[in-house]
Order: sequence, then C-alpha cells, then structure tokens
Amino acid sequence: MVALASLKLEHLAASFIVDADHFFRTKPFWEWPNLISLVLTSSLLGLDEDALEIAAMLEAAAAAAMKMPRLGTLEIWNGRKGLAALFKYQVFGDTRRVVITWRATWNLTMEPSTTQAWEGVPTV
Repeated sequence: MVALASLKLEHLAASFIVDADHFFRTKPFWEWPNLISLVLTSSLLGLDEDALEIAAMLEAAAAAAMKMPRLGTLEIWNGRKGLAALFKYQVFGDTRRVVITWRATWNLTMEPSTTQAWEGVPTV
C-alpha cells in the first residue's frame, strides 16, 4: 500500500513503516515520475542475513530506480544495538554524477549482478 501511495509523491521517508524488501516487490508497470528522494529501512541489512537475499533486494531497488527518472537520493538502512548498515544511491548536481555508498558495522561484498544493476540506472 505504501508503494502504491508513493507513485505520485516527490519525497517518501517510510522508515520502519514498510520494509524495503516488500516495497520493491511492486507491479512491473508502476512508475514514480515525481519521486526525488526515498528513504526506507530493511531488516535484511544485517550481519546474519543471507548475502544473496540482500543482493536480490538491492537489485529490485535498482529495477525500481529505473522507473524513478527524477531520483536524486535513495537510502536503505537498518540499525539496532551494535549493528548499523546503509546503502545509499545519490546523484549529484548538474553533472548527474552518481555515488553509491555502503557503510556498515560489518563487511558486505557486493555481488557483480548488484553492481551491474545499479550501473544500468539512468541519470537523465
């Protein structure tokens, strides 16, 4: 329901309201023509979680980002005592330079398919 409601928004911060893994399981024809920033949390971003499940969620996020032509910032994070993680996609200024950041209290090796999925997101 949150993803559906967000189709016409410019900004959405729905931390702890909906898990990013669920948010990105959207209808293939959905588009977010106005969305500029999106901030979500995901329980998958944890040290004990399956790296392939994390990769699948981040790749689904990239697929959704392809349908967000105005997207400037997307953050997916998780935090609890002794654990923190942040995946951030950010487009900078007129140059449309993209920076993807991973910060966490634990190491995650990005799957090549995840990197390729994000490289395919246009920065028009």
